[in-house]
Amino acid sequence: MKKYLILLLFITASYGQTNYKFDYLLEYQHINYTDSTKNEKIYYLTNSKDNSYFCRVKIKDSLKLNLLFVKQDHIISDLLINKKEFNNNQFINIDCKNVYSYVNHFKFQVNNYDVVNVNKNDSIQTFKIVCLRSEKYIKRNKVGYNLLQFNTNLPFHLPNFEFKTLYEEWNKERDLPNNFVIENSFYDFEGKLNYTNKLINFSQTNKEVNIIINECSSELIKEKILKLKQ
Repeated sequence: MKKYLILLLFITASYGQTNYKFDYLLEYQHINYTDSTKNEKIYYLTNSKDNSYFCRVKIKDSLKLNLLFVKQDHIISDLLINKKEFNNNQFINIDCKNVYSYVNHFKFQVNNYDVVNVNKNDSIQTFKIVCLRSEKYIKRNKVGYNLLQFNTNLPFHLPNFEFKTLYEEWNKERDLPNNFVIENSFYDFEGKLNYTNKLINFSQTNKEVNIIINECSSELIKEKILKLKQ
């Protein structure tokens, strides 16, 4: 027991927080074609060289922002933060009590999808994420598809995805351009356009998310260090 406590204290001191760095802020216009009241701007903090994590930022009200931090297949945190503090500070501190496990139990589904280049016109390229299952399966399970558009003249940036299936499909073969997704449109199984996320602005930034683990209980520290350091 004593050896365990010493080891735990050593790990806690060495990894008192886990840092995630961001070098871009992307601004998207979300257009919902089935319910216009859901139209909104969505912001993403991203790392151009590591797309396995991101921060999605939405405006809650005049004072607060809703921040969703995701490390794909590892952890997730969804919380409200002060808008002024977010804009003025480099560091975003998240207490580990607000961090939860985020495991993708459906990774096997990537074998049912493929990427097809449907339009290559100079610098603008469009890709369709298609389901390889039968038409009967697609209709029965109401499986839709995404169209992703890239502009290869934009700066280097690994493709940015919020949804885990898109990320895992890219991670399987990495056969998409290394640029921002400038447009992500989702169509339902009947081919009707549900929504589009369109890139309207991007800028370089220097922000970090710090996962603070010092204040957590011993078992919680042990569990989340193993997750965070993978």
